[in-house]
Amino acid sequence: MPLFHLHRNIALKFIAYLMFLSVIPLLVLGITSYHISRSILQAEAQGYTLQLLRNQRDYLDLQLDQVEALLANIAGVETILQALGDPRRRTDVYTRLATQARIGYILNNYSNLKGLISIDIFTLDGDHYHVGDTLDVGQVDTTAMQRLMQSALDSDRLVLWAGVERNVNTHSTHEQVITATKVLRRMNRETLTQEPVALLLANYSVNELYDRFHRIDLGENAYIQVVDQRGRLIYHPDPARIGSRIDEPPWHVSAEPEVCLTATIAGQPYAISRVAVPRNGWYLESIIPTAPFPPRLSRFSTTPP
Repeated sequence: MPLFHLHRNIALKFIAYLMFLSVIPLLVLGITSYHISRSILQAEAQGYTLQLLRNQRDYLDLQLDQVEALLANIAGVETILQALGDPRRRTDVYTRLATQARIGYILNNYSNLKGLISIDIFTLDGDHYHVGDTLDVGQVDTTAMQRLMQSALDSDRLVLWAGVERNVNTHSTHEQVITATKVLRRMNRETLTQEPVALLLANYSVNELYDRFHRIDLGENAYIQVVDQRGRLIYHPDPARIGSRIDEPPWHVSAEPEVCLTATIAGQPYAISRVAVPRNGWYLESIIPTAPFPPRLSRFSTTPP
């Protein structure tokens, strides 16, 4: 009987030994393979997202280029600069009306850019010339206009992008716009220096960008947002949040032009990718929840510019 128990114990130990040698390595291999596969797919998904953001940044750059070219062309029209420099427009009614008609006609030729809401010229001595969505320009947010003018005068940029702003034309149907400004300068023949004479302001539609970015599908509960240099939302899937200021998370302190990381938001893990727009300090950011397994790569889609 003791011999039987001895053989039985040896058999059980042998079975346990075989299980240890065969099952445990397979279990370790399976767990390792799962984590490696998950890491690879996460890296691929992250790469797709980063490329998507680059593509959308390039599209946004193209729109900014068009607006900047528009402002540069207007600033180069000598007829406008001469009219703004004519001192008679302040005292002579006929000259004032003629100047208004001449500048309005010229500006109207530049107003067919898709997404452009309005073009305004505000002179340093208080005159206002406007072409755009509203004919009622009697009400202007003077405080906002003066702030934009001072920012443009203080800036060393040829075109200053103010980001998303409340429309200075308070009767416009577009309450929030993306604003670009440029200082119009004229040569002073006595001092031979360039002197500022007016602020040229272009308002671009936030709805135009919303229609573009809203077509991008990153999967359930995932989204892209575009933020200006002052932390205000230029684009967000919820249109009610456009123009509001976001809480700056810790990763926004990074000065890198491209950032990929994971973060916990409201107790949930997310994959964050960010691409900067160097010319004006804006950035595009994707926020994607990380499930137990990464989102299917087929969910990533891009829309050609």
